[in-house]
Amino acid sequence: MYNRRQFIGFGASAFIAASGRVFGAESPSNRVRLAIVGCHERGRGQQVMKSAMRVPGVDIACVCDVDSRAMDWAAGNVFASSGIAPEKVRDFRKVLEDPSIDGVILETPDHWHAWGAVMAMRAGKAVYVEKPCAFCPREGEILLETQRRTGAVLQVGSQRRSSRSYADAVAFLRSGAIGVICFFN
Repeated sequence: MYNRRQFIGFGASAFIAASGRVFGAESPSNRVRLAIVGCHERGRGQQVMKSAMRVPGVDIACVCDVDSRAMDWAAGNVFASSGIAPEKVRDFRKVLEDPSIDGVILETPDHWHAWGAVMAMRAGKAVYVEKPCAFCPREGEILLETQRRTGAVLQVGSQRRSSRSYADAVAFLRSGAIGVICFFN
């Protein structure tokens, strides 16, 4: 089992490993089948996808993106890594309808994070979603309400928030080295 610090540090890989325990993937006959939603080769999504592919007992069963080039790139990487060709789906709703998909990793644009996670939890899927998890406080409340109502596994990425470089930058700003920091609305 992971402690809180390890869980946050491992991000999606820890989510996948933890959901593997939830779904019983440790037995030889049962594997966790995930969908990567948002597959662009630049950015955080490709890092999370590559981490997920290294977790034992996890299959990337589906890649989903509205951009066919991104979908083809992701499917090619999954096949090269695992020898298994994932299904390619353009419509996220089709992923949610697939009973063989245990969870989704949402690497969509920010404005889709909360609503994609809500839809996935309502469909009975475990969810790993990148930050920001919501655009406004109400979206965050709806996300939590949905998780509590469905009991779905939900993990929000926070890897960069706890990195040493961010902590050093905050300490530098708070030291007064650049003067008083003001916020304007």
